[in-house]
Amino acid sequence: MKPSGSGKTFTSQAGVYYGRPEFDAACARIMVLDGVGGHVHPRGERWGFLDWDFPGLKTAVHVDGVVNCRTNTDRGWTVELAFPWKGLELIADGRSLPPADGDVWRIDCSRFEKIGRQRESLDPCAGWTWNRHGHYDSHIPEVFRM
Repeated sequence: MKPSGSGKTFTSQAGVYYGRPEFDAACARIMVLDGVGGHVHPRGERWGFLDWDFPGLKTAVHVDGVVNCRTNTDRGWTVELAFPWKGLELIADGRSLPPADGDVWRIDCSRFEKIGRQRESLDPCAGWTWNRHGHYDSHIPEVFRM
C-alpha cells in the first residue's frame, strides 16, 4: 500500500513498525511529510500517522479565558504532558529507557496559528517554538535543542 503522493511502499520503510495495526498503511490516515517552507530533508519523505496516539500519554490543560471566542481577550493557557518511558520503546533506537546519564533526547514544541484575527486563513501560518531552530519546518529532529 502506498500513501497518497508516495512513490515507495510502506513495507520497504517500515522496519520495527511493520505488522503493527496502528501503522498499517492500508487503513491508517497518513500524511506525507516531504518538507515545509521550501526545506527538503536529506532523509527524504517521512510519514505522519494521523490516528496514532502515544501509548500511556497523560495530558492536562488549563485555559485562562474562553476557548474559540475571538471577542474575548484571553490571558493565557497551560499544558502539561507526561510521556511514560514505555511509550518511547519504538523510537529509542537502542538507547536505554529511562535514559542513562549522558544520553541525549531532543524534543520540539511548536504552535501554529492558522486563523488570523479577522478569521482569515493564514498561509503560511504564523508559528513559534520554545527554541530557535532556523527552519519553518518543525519536523527536523536534528535541529531541536537539547
